[in-house]
Amino acid sequence: MDQQMPTERPHRDIFSYIGRLRWLPTYDLNQLSEKAFRECPFGSNMMEAAYIHSEMLNEYRAIIEISAAFNAIQHENSLYEAVNRSQSEIDDALLSNESDNCPSYSRLLTLLIQCGVLARREPATD
Repeated sequence: MDQQMPTERPHRDIFSYIGRLRWLPTYDLNQLSEKAFRECPFGSNMMEAAYIHSEMLNEYRAIIEISAAFNAIQHENSLYEAVNRSQSEIDDALLSNESDNCPSYSRLLTLLIQCGVLARREPATD
């Protein structure tokens, strides 16, 4: 029996809301959602849907965090800041992410942190 994804609604283009960095690729959010569905460790439809929504929220959060770190959007509560804007380091992270069969924004965020492009922002003090 072939399973169907619990939701069939297409994702909105989040870039139209937050502004796009020229180097930030557009990954297929529907493909990422389908991957989350295939890898879902749960059996009930409600738990599957919650898992998929959680995975997609991670993707949206990563897009926002990357954009905020590079000041593509203004967000005073962003968790990361760009401490190294080296295009070669960014390109290396992009290339590494693209080598995955399903590149994702959350993986790209992790790679940018690991290679030292992004760092955790110090919390604001009053």
